Amino acid sequence: MLPRCIGASRATILLWDDTIQALTSEESIGAPHPNENLPHGPQRMGFSISGLCFSEVRPVLVPDCTKSVLIPAEYVEKLNLKCCAAVPIAWKQQVLGVLRVDNTVEPNSFTGDDIEFLTMVSEQLGMVIQNTRLIEDLRRREHEIMRVNAESTNARDSAVRADRAKSDFLARVSHELRTPMNAILGYAEMLTEELGIDVTPEQAKMDLGKIRLAGKHVLELIDDLLDLARIEAGKVVLRPGNVCLRDMIDGGIVMIQPLAETKGNQIVIQVEEPRRPIVADETKLRQILLNLLSNACKFTQNGVIQVRAWCEELNVGAEEHRGIRNSMAVLRMSVSDTGKGIPESQMKQLFDSFYQVDLPSGAQGAFNSLIGGYGLGLAISRQLARLMGGDITVSSQQDAGTKFLVELPVQLSSS
Repeated sequence: MLPRCIGASRATILLWDDTIQALTSEESIGAPHPNENLPHGPQRMGFSISGLCFSEVRPVLVPDCTKSVLIPAEYVEKLNLKCCAAVPIAWKQQVLGVLRVDNTVEPNSFTGDDIEFLTMVSEQLGMVIQNTRLIEDLRRREHEIMRVNAESTNARDSAVRADRAKSDFLARVSHELRTPMNAILGYAEMLTEELGIDVTPEQAKMDLGKIRLAGKHVLELIDDLLDLARIEAGKVVLRPGNVCLRDMIDGGIVMIQPLAETKGNQIVIQVEEPRRPIVADETKLRQILLNLLSNACKFTQNGVIQVRAWCEELNVGAEEHRGIRNSMAVLRMSVSDTGKGIPESQMKQLFDSFYQVDLPSGAQGAFNSLIGGYGLGLAISRQLARLMGGDITVSSQQDAGTKFLVELPVQLSSS
C-alpha cells in the first residue's frame, strides 16, 4: 500500500539495535532490502542514506542514486537503484529507526510532498512501534512475575514439606529413643529385683544382652544425628589412605549380616580388585556401604542383595569423565536388591533428610512395621559421596527391586 501511494518500488523499516549499534531491517515491502542481499551487513550510524537520516534525525532525499556518494556503487548496480528517500521514525524525542523508500524505475521520482507524507507515516509508525515494545515489555514482566511466583510457591511448599518432615522426624525420634530407653530401664530394674532371688547366669546374660542391644540402638541414632550435623556444618574431615576394596566390603558385610539373616536375605559379593590399592577415606566408604546395605535389607524379605565394586582407570591426561576432573580412577560400587522397590512419585525425595519411603497401602501392614529407621542413612550417604567428589544415583522398579550406584573419584596407590 505505502509503495503504491508514492510510486516506490520498495519500502523498508529499519530499527536501531543497541546491542550491535546499527540499523537492522525489520520489515520490507516489495523487493528485499540491501541488508538482506549484500555483504555490508547492518547500516551504521552516519553512513548510507538510512544511517545519515538516523544520526542527524532529518529526512534525506537522493534524487539520482548514480550520482550520490551515500550509496555504494555495487548497491546501485545490483539493486538497480534510481531514487531513494529516508525519514526518521521517532516517538517523544526518542529516535527509533528509519523509514526508507527506493525507486528502481526512474530517478527524481520522489517529491517534497512525498517526504511530508512519509514523515506523517513515520510518526504513526513510531507510536505503533513504541506501543508494541511496551506490550512486549509488559508480557516479559508478566512472565517474570509468574516465574518468580512459581518459584516462591515451590519454595514455600518445600519449606512446608521440610517443616512437616522435621516434625515427623521429632515424633519418630522421640519414639525411637523412648522405646530402647524404656527397655534399658525395664531390664535394669528386672536385674535389680532378681538380685534378691535365685537367677541363673544365662538369665542374667540374656537381660544384659537386651540392655546392650537397646543401648546400641540409641547410640546409632545419636551417631546419625551427629553425622548429619557435622556434614551440614562443613566440619567433616576426609582422611584418605590405602584401601583394599575387598577387605573394606567384607568388613561391612560382617556388620550387616545379622540384619540380613533376620530378614532371610542372601548377600552376594562381586569385587574386581584394582591392580593397586585405591586411596580414599575407608571409614566414609564403609559408612556409605553400610547405609545402602541396611536400606536394602529393610525393603527386602527372603530375597537377594548383590554388592558389586570395580574401578575404571582413567588416562592421566583426561580432563573430565562424567564431571570428575583429573582423576586417575573412578570407583563404582553398586548395591541392588530384589525387594519392594520405590514408587516413582517418591524418587525425588529419596535422599532428603528425615524422609522415609511411604509404601502403597497394599504393601503396608506387617511389612512396614519391620522397616523402622528415621530417614537419615541415604541423606548422609549422598552428602558423604558428594563431599568426596562423587555422587549416588538410584534406579528402581515397583516390586522388582532397587539399585544404588556410588561413583567416586579415587587415586591408585603408588605403593
